[in-house]
Amino acid sequence: MVESISLSTATEVIEAAEAQAEEIDNPMVITIGNDEGNLVAQHRMDGAWLASVSISRNKAYTSAALEMPTHELAEASEPGNSLYGLQTTDDGQIVIFGGGYPLERDGQIVGTIGVSGGAVTQDREVAEAGVEYWNELTGWDDSPALCLSTSWLSTSFITGEAGHQLSRVWFDSVEFG
Repeated sequence: MVESISLSTATEVIEAAEAQAEEIDNPMVITIGNDEGNLVAQHRMDGAWLASVSISRNKAYTSAALEMPTHELAEASEPGNSLYGLQTTDDGQIVIFGGGYPLERDGQIVGTIGVSGGAVTQDREVAEAGVEYWNELTGWDDSPALCLSTSWLSTSFITGEAGHQLSRVWFDSVEFG
């Protein structure tokens, strides 16, 4: 079993995400959860919306509970799709829009990040800055945008260049066709 993210590391990840929020001039609430989505650390920047406190925490929880980034739930939970109504389950803690990501070490989730306070694209940008910092700490140098989740891979087909594996893969280059 891999040990959950520590408070000191969680604080560093929050600082990296906060630097991105400052760069885009948008106050955010940044939450780090453990491998089960329980609170490790949370920071509300001056001027961040009060509602973002619970939203960011729920994004961190959702990433752990469903083992995926929260933005991957949006389409599947639209009316008529297989997960319609998902956000009304689990005592209202499930978030189906972007800003929550798992933090992994050795292929296991050891923590999560949830960010709220701006448009979804801004929440994702700030959360991804935290993920990128986490990846640097743990030896992953690639952008989280290039990491294809196992849930996506299990239901999708992609065409990659020869020699690339198709399981929790980090691609240097890919052709989508």
